[in-house]
Amino acid sequence: IKNLYKNLKKYFKNIDFNLNKDNEIVIYDEVITDPILDCISPYKKVYIMKIREFNIILTFKVIFTALRYFLRREIILEVIKNNLRNGILCYSKDALHAGIINQLNPKTVISFLDNNPRFGRLSFYFKNIKFIAIQNGMRLRWYEKMKCNHDIYLAFTNNEEKILKKSGWQIREIHSIG
Repeated sequence: IKNLYKNLKKYFKNIDFNLNKDNEIVIYDEVITDPILDCISPYKKVYIMKIREFNIILTFKVIFTALRYFLRREIILEVIKNNLRNGILCYSKDALHAGIINQLNPKTVISFLDNNPRFGRLSFYFKNIKFIAIQNGMRLRWYEKMKCNHDIYLAFTNNEEKILKKSGWQIREIHSIG
């Protein structure tokens, strides 16, 4: 019973019932934030979204958006197609992240997670928010099982565009920054 109490206490500590709205920029991932923050004006309102730890935000708008995201026909078909258990876990997390982003109402979401399929799925869900994925390392081969989609992709070279599109990735805009 003591262990159960400790675990519940730890999880309830990471549940937030309030979330500031109207952030101009969201950094999607708490790990590599300094290079991004160095490029952003200090007058911009920035929210760093923690995605690597158990963190739930419970507001009406987050829950409503998460349910609306999850109950879309294409998501339900993907869940059924991709092993029910894994699909539910995967797309439930997508739905929660969609709810949080909708609550924050940013103009831009930026991440160094260029090979994260979830970030790509979210970028295609929000049509009026710019999602910028920054390549975080050179790869000789791309070993991703799931294809990634990106709104704006900042790559090291022009070669990535050819390689990624050949692998089935969808990228709306790609810019060579290396």
